[in-house]
Amino acid sequence: IITVGENGVIWTSVDGGNNWVNKQQFIHERRTYASIDFVDDNIGYITGDEGFILKTTDGGANWDTTTTPDLLSNKRIRFANQQTGWVVGIIGRIFKTENGGDSWISQNTGSFYPINGLSVFNDLTAWVCGNNGTILKTANGTTWETQVSNTTQNLQQINFFNEDLGLTVGVSGTILRTVNGGTTWSSVTSGVTTQINDICFLSENTILVGTINGKILKSINGGQNWTTISLPANRVVKSILKLTN
Repeated sequence: IITVGENGVIWTSVDGGNNWVNKQQFIHERRTYASIDFVDDNIGYITGDEGFILKTTDGGANWDTTTTPDLLSNKRIRFANQQTGWVVGIIGRIFKTENGGDSWISQNTGSFYPINGLSVFNDLTAWVCGNNGTILKTANGTTWETQVSNTTQNLQQINFFNEDLGLTVGVSGTILRTVNGGTTWSSVTSGVTTQINDICFLSENTILVGTINGKILKSINGGQNWTTISLPANRVVKSILKLTN
């Protein structure tokens, strides 16, 4: 598992999130790492401030830099395969690439609320979430439709284990859960009141979420109940990633 955050901080865990080791490195030391995604053992992406996108093709040993066209802050990046991925950000922004990040095309969301979260199931199906309870889904890779979240809380991330089971998280300890692909969402008690930033499915039942005050919440029953794990330092957790090996 890898989690990234402010000032180039990178934490890793090899025991399911119970213990963490600092693997800090400074590729862009004055920027915030907002999101990380690996397509396979070698190809991975990091994104964050000022539209920057870092890409590695050697498992993270070296990184090349590119940007989205408008140079505004990106919040999340996710890929369906080596060629197709999305990046989302402020003012309802969604960009899609179909050539491994060499170029990015803007997609219309119909929303001006910041898009904070992104979950990609395949090259056609994806979900995003954002401020004021915004949840959108695409089923064709191009057009986006609104889903009803029944909340006005700002949602920070969304993640699906399969086409049915998904979670979205946000401010004030908000966790919403769906078991039907987002057709309906239900509120789950998190046990915290701080902002939750990211979601990582270790399995259908075991899930981690990261908070703004350096805590990891863990569920072992598919997101229905949560316990709290404290990290070694009180740093903002921006993103959590499970590595393949």
